[in-house]
Amino acid sequence: MSAPPILIASVAPALAVVFATGGMAHLVGPRPLTRQLERLGYPRGFQRVIGLYALLTALFFAVPLTHIWGVVLAGFFLFAGIVGLLNERRYKAAIPAMALLASLPFVLAAGMW
Repeated sequence: MSAPPILIASVAPALAVVFATGGMAHLVGPRPLTRQLERLGYPRGFQRVIGLYALLTALFFAVPLTHIWGVVLAGFFLFAGIVGLLNERRYKAAIPAMALLASLPFVLAAGMW
């Protein structure tokens, strides 16, 4: 078996960085983020739940044997976020999450290479 191309092999580490960064931002909980979540009807402190979930997803993407769990968690996480944004008619804000969701099959492709 040959090694996967560098672009495909680098998708999981890149996603780990993205989810770790997002998780840390949610754990810190800047005021604009907490106000936005409260406006959407989420309870106070919910950003910490999202942050821990994102950090767990990043951990799964960082460890090669758990990439599939990272894909499952990220898929659920991103799908729920996209549905929430589309429900609020924030179509442009949903585009980055859609791009991340579209990148998940490449993590699986790198594992099957």
